[in-house]
Amino acid sequence: LRPALLSPKRAVTNKSVRLPDYAKHPAGVSDSEQRDRASNNSIRVYGPEELEGECNLRYACAMGREVLDAGGKACRVGVTTDEIDRVVHEACME
Repeated sequence: LRPALLSPKRAVTNKSVRLPDYAKHPAGVSDSEQRDRASNNSIRVYGPEELEGECNLRYACAMGREVLDAGGKACRVGVTTDEIDRVVHEACME
């Protein structure tokens, strides 16, 4: 592996996409995850209202699967990680 230039940060073009709390943190630290680690002593069990509907757990998992599939299809010999990043970013913005 050789060091390469870091590509510019990609813009969020879909207005319905909410940025996670770590998106603007300089070190990429998630405040909500840190709070959960400090106060959570048990495994969370999700109820029906958290599992169903758009922007809930099942929807997020289905979107994640689609994005992983798009990224996997882009992986070939000679394709740069920057190109794979572009494909995955575009899949996330759909």
